[in-house]
Amino acid sequence: MTCDFPPLKLKFAKTELEAAGLSEMNELKLVTHCLDDKDVSKGLVLESIWFYKLYNELTPNSFRVQLAKITYLDKNNPDYRLISFGFLIEDEEELTWRTNGEVTKTMGTKAANLNPSHEKLRPCSSTW
Repeated sequence: MTCDFPPLKLKFAKTELEAAGLSEMNELKLVTHCLDDKDVSKGLVLESIWFYKLYNELTPNSFRVQLAKITYLDKNNPDYRLISFGFLIEDEEELTWRTNGEVTKTMGTKAANLNPSHEKLRPCSSTW
């Protein structure tokens, strides 16, 4: 699919993050709207973050995300303003550091390379 809006990656100065008491990891992906249709885009962004958050509940070995309301300005057109939902997703480097894992660039993997405990879901503690 071709998006109407390009993907973005935010990069912060590590010294500024350190001074603010934030993580040393200085790159975040910004997942934002893909289509000009505001209602469809908002639904897709919110649905996507919901899946990430759900997976976070199942395992700490998942990307952390944070919802954001973003205002885009056009420096060539001061009257243009686009407000959209998006979310920040932690960088692969931070995920691998946090989970003591490693990034692989291959599609798929052998079962022997996976942690067997990750195949099973935790029983739900609540009752219906």
